[in-house]
Amino acid sequence: MKKALSALIVALFCVLILVGCREKEKETAPDNAETNADHAHAFGIFLEHSSPTCTEPGSERAYCAYCEAYMEEMIAPLGHEMEGLRCEGRVCTRCGYEEAPGEHEFEEVLSRRPDCGSEGVIEHECGCGESYTETLPATGHEYGEWNIKTEPTCTEEGSEKRSCTKCGHEETASVEAPGHSYKERITKAPSCEEEGVLLKECTRCEATEEEAIPAKEHEWEYKETTEATCTEDGMEKYECAACGKLRDEVIEVKLNHDFVDAPECLEGVKCNRCGFTRKAMPHDIGERTTAPGCTSKGYTEKFCVFCGETFERVSETDALGHEFEEYISDNNATCTEDGTETAKCTRCDETDTRTVSGSAKGHDYGEWITVTHATCTEEGEERRYCAACSNYESRALSPARHVTKETRVEATCTEEGYIITQCTTCNEILSETTIPAKGHTGGEATCTARAVCEVCNEPYGEPAAHETEEEIISPTCTEKGYILRSCKHC
Repeated sequence: MKKALSALIVALFCVLILVGCREKEKETAPDNAETNADHAHAFGIFLEHSSPTCTEPGSERAYCAYCEAYMEEMIAPLGHEMEGLRCEGRVCTRCGYEEAPGEHEFEEVLSRRPDCGSEGVIEHECGCGESYTETLPATGHEYGEWNIKTEPTCTEEGSEKRSCTKCGHEETASVEAPGHSYKERITKAPSCEEEGVLLKECTRCEATEEEAIPAKEHEWEYKETTEATCTEDGMEKYECAACGKLRDEVIEVKLNHDFVDAPECLEGVKCNRCGFTRKAMPHDIGERTTAPGCTSKGYTEKFCVFCGETFERVSETDALGHEFEEYISDNNATCTEDGTETAKCTRCDETDTRTVSGSAKGHDYGEWITVTHATCTEEGEERRYCAACSNYESRALSPARHVTKETRVEATCTEEGYIITQCTTCNEILSETTIPAKGHTGGEATCTARAVCEVCNEPYGEPAAHETEEEIISPTCTEKGYILRSCKHC
């Protein structure tokens, strides 16, 4: 009786499983499994079927608990595990694949840091022994503020110095003499005919200098006018309002007698203007000699000594020509052109001017003055000017050297750092070196969370794979059976 009851229970259990398999068959059967009309597949855990190699994928399968059907998944190739130096050719420790020799993998070894006046050196070494040397430019001095060492006077330069804040090196420069600072006062006022005197006294030292004040011009005021007559010039009188000096100015020369309608010398003649009567008389013939001039001939002629009528020339003499004796400099020589000298004829007012060869003064250049300051990369200019004219000489000032400063920003886990060398004078960036990002490190990923970096505390990477385990739940009289697959950790 007990055996019959047990057989009935087992038969009933099998029927329930068969019915459940048929109902779920279409939902659970994979594409690569054959469909069994008697049951639905119940696949177990995946087990490795074929192992992956460095270059070929492998596979893993999960088999049905009731038949030979299975599900298959691919396992990615493992990739080579290379060992050795890239420059010598690496070999895979797993499959023996040999890689062709490549470039050297250099690492930096700082041999000597640069300072203000000396270059630095970085050695780059490869594991194979190959190396090369990189030279770092000297950083240059970083000077502080200028401090007066010797105060300048009005006429003598002073000096100032500054020190490098890194090495103490001192640099000295001259301080330009400021020149005199004059205070002016008049010690003698100018008059209409005499110059005055302006005294300049330096407020910083005892130097003095006198300068002439030009004489004033007369302040002429009109007083009266005298008309011209036959025998007297017409005049205007003026008086200076400042000094009282008088001045006559001819406005019309004397008119002379008006004998235009007068009879001959034998008759009496009366002036039509003033009534003066000249006695009647015969011509009084005489001779008069006109001396030769520089450009005119001399001669002797007959004339009436009473009326002035000329009759004939008796003789002539040649012109004398000019006679120039004492030449006086015109004081007009310039820096580049000869001056002249002028002489006046001893007999007339004619003058003669001639060039004095070699009298050019030449330029009188002063001190060099900076016009354009040199920069780190471009030349400057300085000039010196002639004290007598506007001419100047020019020469170039050599460019100054860059004064460098290094700025270093360290790399983080995700961002690159850099080292920038920049000139503090002109702000030009002289070099820029990138420091690679360090990448995250440390921490352990779980199946629900990514690993946390020990340096920056940021999560990175992917969560770990689930580690599964199976539990078979047997069917009951009213409930279906199933396989429960869950993660051990989550």
